[in-house]
Amino acid sequence: MSPKSIGVILVLLVVSLGTGWIWGQSGKADVDQARRQSEQRAEAELAHAEILEGRLAVTRKNFGDAGGHFAKAAAALERLQRQYRELGQADAAGKVEIVLATLKTALHQTEQLDLGAQSAADAALQALKGVGAGF
Repeated sequence: MSPKSIGVILVLLVVSLGTGWIWGQSGKADVDQARRQSEQRAEAELAHAEILEGRLAVTRKNFGDAGGHFAKAAAALERLQRQYRELGQADAAGKVEIVLATLKTALHQTEQLDLGAQSAADAALQALKGVGAGF
């Protein structure tokens, strides 16, 4: 093989590697965005389910279980809010803050054995709809 053909082969190899790398990177942003959206939806759905479970526990006057469910929902919402803040989505993070505030009211009312926790949970569910999680 001549030095010229070796040079051509090396150039073609570099070009093909560069093209493959660019092609691989082009879909990565879409995949990352889809993954983040799935994680956000999962956190919102977990919070929704825990609020519903807590509300049901309040109707059964099982305030200990209700408080546990509300605390799990609050933890999921705090993770969701952190994700929104890391992505610079202040509006969505603010909406989650409203849900957290009403949920903390429900949690406080369960500690006081107050049946009003049910209406606070309802308010949290309504506020969660405003987050845009599809509920």
